[in-house]
Amino acid sequence: GASDAMRPHPLGVLPEGNRYLVSPEAAAASARARLEGLGAFAALPDALLMRLLSGGDEDDGVGAEALASLCLVSRVFRAFACHEDLWKAEVLRRDGGAFVFRGASWRETYRRGVSAAADRAGDDGRDDARENANDSPNIHHSRHPRIFSDALYSRHLAMHRPLDKAWLEKETIPVMRVTEGVRTEAQTKALASEFVDAYEKKNAPVILRGACAEWEAVRNDAWSLPALRRRLTNENVQTFHVGGYEVPLKNWERYCEASRPADEGGSGPVDDAPLYLFDKNFVATAPEAFCAQREGSTSGYEPPRFICSKSDDLFSLLPNRPDYRWFIHGPARSGSLFHVDPNGTSAWNAVVRGAKRWILFNPNGLPPPGVHPSVDGATVAQPVTLVEWYASFYEHAYPESDTEKSDSEEEEESAGSDEDSDAPTKTRTPADTKKRSESSKTSSGFLSGKRRQKKTYEVLEGTCFAGDVLFVPSGWWHAALNLTETAAVTQNFCSPRTAPKVLRFLKRAAASGKGGDASKSLAADLVSGLQSRDARGSLYADFLEALRKHRPDVLRLEEVRRVLGEDGRADGEEEKEEKEEDGDGGGTRRREVLRASPSVQNGARKKPRLGETSPSRFRETTETTRGTNALAGLFAAETRAESKGFAFGFKST
Repeated sequence: GASDAMRPHPLGVLPEGNRYLVSPEAAAASARARLEGLGAFAALPDALLMRLLSGGDEDDGVGAEALASLCLVSRVFRAFACHEDLWKAEVLRRDGGAFVFRGASWRETYRRGVSAAADRAGDDGRDDARENANDSPNIHHSRHPRIFSDALYSRHLAMHRPLDKAWLEKETIPVMRVTEGVRTEAQTKALASEFVDAYEKKNAPVILRGACAEWEAVRNDAWSLPALRRRLTNENVQTFHVGGYEVPLKNWERYCEASRPADEGGSGPVDDAPLYLFDKNFVATAPEAFCAQREGSTSGYEPPRFICSKSDDLFSLLPNRPDYRWFIHGPARSGSLFHVDPNGTSAWNAVVRGAKRWILFNPNGLPPPGVHPSVDGATVAQPVTLVEWYASFYEHAYPESDTEKSDSEEEEESAGSDEDSDAPTKTRTPADTKKRSESSKTSSGFLSGKRRQKKTYEVLEGTCFAGDVLFVPSGWWHAALNLTETAAVTQNFCSPRTAPKVLRFLKRAAASGKGGDASKSLAADLVSGLQSRDARGSLYADFLEALRKHRPDVLRLEEVRRVLGEDGRADGEEEKEEKEEDGDGGGTRRREVLRASPSVQNGARKKPRLGETSPSRFRETTETTRGTNALAGLFAAETRAESKGFAFGFKST
């Protein structure tokens, strides 16, 4: 339908492939306009030119003044210099978390700046008439040679591509319906028993329909941004974490309003990967807004006791607990990229308002198509946005979508599946898997060899609405896409059922730190949620000590004794047995060491102070982070452009 049609690029840019759909004369005119409009810079590929303008990962780029000047050089250079990722970076570099989104673009936001006078005058930030007329999609670009560029068009495509109905129709995550209303202690115990036996013990995900419907926050719609702002005692001081910045809630509300579609009063979307509020300190920052324990509270939440009771939340025994709970808020099309939760823990995620689409991949199978973890588990390469992943890779998760597969596509180099996962497996033919180099080896101690075997994608999908809770088991790859503006709260935990997985992860991370400074660094990087590197490196020992002191019964569990090497076998014999069971002497399992902190979503960048601003798509649509924020990584070598030696030879068009 007309509503599903792509809107035109505001500067008339078209995908590179469209060059072959026009006449030879039109294609030649486009090439000539690019050569004359870019001068000596025409020798650079479009993606490399964008990296030059942005500064890549090493510096701040050419700066706002130079970008504004380049807009006047030629129509082609204007298309580069007006790219929204560049101006987003300039806004956040200048204003940080104090940015106030204005108009319908980051360039307009930069131009108008943070103006307290405008706020006092009642400026609502939507004076689109002040936007330069050349940015209007109604400009008659047909009078000029076309601009064909994937590097310039991909952001626009990811922003405005309609969500395919096929991406949203499958509901394959099991559902456990939770009766609404006040539950007695006996009813809570019965629910807990059903949940543990049917799902947690099997390491299987489940949507707990209505599990948080009785929260005051849900019943009173108390976590809408206007409602939260009304309860803050000092909203200029009480800030929340957004893309690497501390942002006042009033500024965040303004950004979300602009991100709404036109039929909801906004001008959005304004970003291909919308900013995402992901705050771990929300209870300490604003207890008056979030805590159910406060007398007379009408806005609070309480962790579902039948999922993990206080006595079974084993990480709570630690004097210095890793980060474990987050308040989450984002506009439609925001969300979290594919990751595995930190430190081997499981998690629950409760939707307070809105709708959240989930897709999960069983650790017994392959990682999601298009998602490539490094051998040491510290980085993960994947597309920049979830919409791009769905458009490029979603269909490959299902065998019925395959039409042609070569022998090489059938083989996936893998470090094996998680031996702790008891989730039921399904026989599927792998699709769109990639052959990787056999020569790469790890020195971390996690993998001591490589092997090839056929693997399958084992995927589950479903949608959570307000009042629903998703249980995410340990080790499962998962991603979330907000279908509407959504507020949620999530918590990671280690129960006695999860303890063997957590201890195995922490034990192997600690073991990797025994080989010198480099491996100690890796051990600290693989553990997440603690500020100090020493604290991350000692988490295994600290957790064992806490269990010995407060929950020795957990250490007597058979699975835990096996992990610790206390079941009569020599330490390390268990790992040897597991390798032999694999049949080829392969190394320990890759998926156990992969984890990504949920504290950075939607693409953490290598420049922390720029949050989500680096034009990562210019790096072959993948991005790199390491350490405790290893949510996305880049394998491909990055070509760095040197600005020296280029002469300006522009010809105005």
